[in-house]
Amino acid sequence: MGASPKDIYSVDYGAHPYFRIAGRPIFLQQVTANALDTIEAEQSGTAEGDKGDAGSEVQVEHTERTSLVVWDCSLVLAKYLEYQRQAIPLHAKRVLELGSGQGIVGIAAALLGAQVTLTDVAFAIPALTSVVRLNNLSPVPGSRLAPSDTAGCVTHVRPLDWLHRDDFIHSLESPFDYILASDVVWVDWLIEPLVATIADILQQSHILDADVHTVAYLCHQTRSTRGDERLFKQLELHGLTYQTVDFNSMEPTFRKPGLINIFRVTRAIADKSP
Repeated sequence: MGASPKDIYSVDYGAHPYFRIAGRPIFLQQVTANALDTIEAEQSGTAEGDKGDAGSEVQVEHTERTSLVVWDCSLVLAKYLEYQRQAIPLHAKRVLELGSGQGIVGIAAALLGAQVTLTDVAFAIPALTSVVRLNNLSPVPGSRLAPSDTAGCVTHVRPLDWLHRDDFIHSLESPFDYILASDVVWVDWLIEPLVATIADILQQSHILDADVHTVAYLCHQTRSTRGDERLFKQLELHGLTYQTVDFNSMEPTFRKPGLINIFRVTRAIADKSP
């Protein structure tokens, strides 16, 4: 059941064939090579521009299928969090991952001590829940973690459709310290609802606790200049500011100069939190 990212990210792991965070391997559900090829071809095609109605069945199915794969950005962001664990302390922090897919970023955060909520479209939730249990990170019956042991585990796996986000946001009982997202900008029509979701959660976290300065880390792979321009414009329109993480601060083995960037996103106010 252990899925190595070696087939996706061309890195020689030598005697350690599994992707590891804090010394622990992350186990994932296998995706067939044919399925991966199909999804990558679709992702490349949809990045070229809008493909009709944003609510079309084809686009919904594509969004669902991409949730089955570990994309490079998730590995880059997971390793960045591990590499910067002193500057970005996650122990006992409340972390939300958007578009979790296989959940590798959120699982990495849990292995670094965070209390993590994973989210994705409803289609992805059963597989995502299975991955959490496979990694023994869920405080639910059947795992070895006690229900009260919430530091360093996945506390919730919940559906979150960015186009229908109000119910999720209104149900929040406490603020998040960090929002994480990786490779979630691959079709133009998803950019605005994604940024709106980030902005709404940042705002709601501030309302719940004005002393909490939530920070979002968005790991992004450039696929088109137009897509990047739309992303930056939407961040500005939603009152968000972003900083590009210094390339040299990324884990040396897991970085792709000129292709993958990490953006630190906050509300457009003075914020000196990590």
